[in-house]
Amino acid sequence: MLAQPTASVHAGLYEAWRFAFEASDTPGASPKPEYVCTAAVARRIVDLGMPSATVLLEHNVQHLAASSLLLPMWPRLHPKPRIPPRKQSSRGDRERVDIAIFDRSAGIATVPRACVELKISASMGGLREDLDRNKKLMELARPGRVNQLDAALLGLMVVNTGAIGTAQGTAEVGRIESRYVDLAERYVSAAYAIEVSVKQASSPPEDLDDEFVHNVSVVIAFARHGSLPGTRFFSDNPAGQVIAKRT
Repeated sequence: MLAQPTASVHAGLYEAWRFAFEASDTPGASPKPEYVCTAAVARRIVDLGMPSATVLLEHNVQHLAASSLLLPMWPRLHPKPRIPPRKQSSRGDRERVDIAIFDRSAGIATVPRACVELKISASMGGLREDLDRNKKLMELARPGRVNQLDAALLGLMVVNTGAIGTAQGTAEVGRIESRYVDLAERYVSAAYAIEVSVKQASSPPEDLDDEFVHNVSVVIAFARHGSLPGTRFFSDNPAGQVIAKRT
């Protein structure tokens, strides 16, 4: 099931990159501004076909955290969980997640099932901040309550502005995969499995001597194991593992 939101993030990032490419006639153009990526990915997520799903953009992270532990609704959740701000100068109550997927079929309450953060920069500092927050959201716990958040994803496009051929492009995919697997291994947790998915965004040339700009979309997904009851987006891999997938 995790393949569905992961594929949606890849497809949305590719769509945003194509938009930037066609607007600038520059294959190495970054897919920006970020709201273009957010809208493109959200549109793809809607295509998942979950009739009970509500997709929200720029959703308050504190509301997402409290909603994750909403069930059972009695006794009331107090105090409500809080996610610290990603930056010391930021007010945590104003922070947002780019995309939140809520499920209306959980009974009398609408609960979150997944969240997605998108980056237009491959800056490691920004990626670590978002992965730290995704980890905190997935590990939220209170006695007698089950965290309803099944998955937290981070997606980005790695744009290589140098022109390289097919052989170098294949090797580049491997280097990118290794780089983000190493990053993901810092966030291993007993609460979820980690899948690092890389996808080539530009098609290889027919002639091996041709040159092309090689772009790769990357999705780092934290997801609960599929054996947990009620999960909608889950990994087939046991918790505490990092699995790399090339699509």
